[in-house]
Amino acid sequence: APVARRSTSGACLDFRESHGLTGETILFVLASRAIHEKGWQVAIDVTDSVRRMTGRDCRLLLIGDGPDFRVLSRKNSDKDYVTFIGPMENPHPLIAQCDFGIFPSVYRGESFPLFVLECLSCGLPVIASDCGEIPEIMKVENGEPPGGVVSHTLNKKAMTTAMASLIVNLIGDEKRLRNAGEQARRTADRFSMSQLAELYLEVMHRHVT
Repeated sequence: APVARRSTSGACLDFRESHGLTGETILFVLASRAIHEKGWQVAIDVTDSVRRMTGRDCRLLLIGDGPDFRVLSRKNSDKDYVTFIGPMENPHPLIAQCDFGIFPSVYRGESFPLFVLECLSCGLPVIASDCGEIPEIMKVENGEPPGGVVSHTLNKKAMTTAMASLIVNLIGDEKRLRNAGEQARRTADRFSMSQLAELYLEVMHRHVT
């Protein structure tokens, strides 16, 4: 068997190959601090819903660490389709192997989550809440949006249902899914380093003044 590359944290980067996953497996990913407001449990519930609604082998990778990491991993230890990766210095190669980014954040201090941008740069459609600048990141003038956005004011059950429905609709339409992936890369291309700096300054000015 080939030897999989590993990060300094010990997390396997060749995830699909090392876990014997076929091309039919749908990988979701969320990378953030493991705190309640970042929506890890909602992402797990969304994955469960999509599995039941589609009958597909859907799996979720959770990258990061935080105060809720152990509690969540114990609570969901019976779900073999959820992998708690832990912290990674460079999650980009692992994110690039996935099919969807999920970000159900309700964190009040959410501003410009780089995880969303990283997913888009890898061509992953993103299903996210409308916290902070996420609607601005996901906004397109024409064509298929690079995923979908739901209200962060929804309760946990309603957010789970809304996100799962968006994903199921995309999975069920190959043309839309392909267009969403292409739009994801184009969306990421809008945010050069200079544009990011300008947006950060605009956000800071808006919230400080």
